Amino acid sequence: MKKLHVPAPLMKIRETATLVGLTPGYLRRGCISGDVPCVKAGRAYLVNVPKLLDQLGVDYEEVGNQ
Repeated sequence: MKKLHVPAPLMKIRETATLVGLTPGYLRRGCISGDVPCVKAGRAYLVNVPKLLDQLGVDYEEVGNQ
């Protein structure tokens, strides 16, 4: 099985949706309800992608600052 390459640990909702294959609306509602691990930065939500992928049971590899 292929590993998903995560470019950054915190990503905006639209970027995360594209990477993971979920809709932005689903992620936004999950951030608001607390079901999706995220932090609020001003008006934007930043999704904690590694924690989200752990919740979903997806195998991933972090790339970037290593």
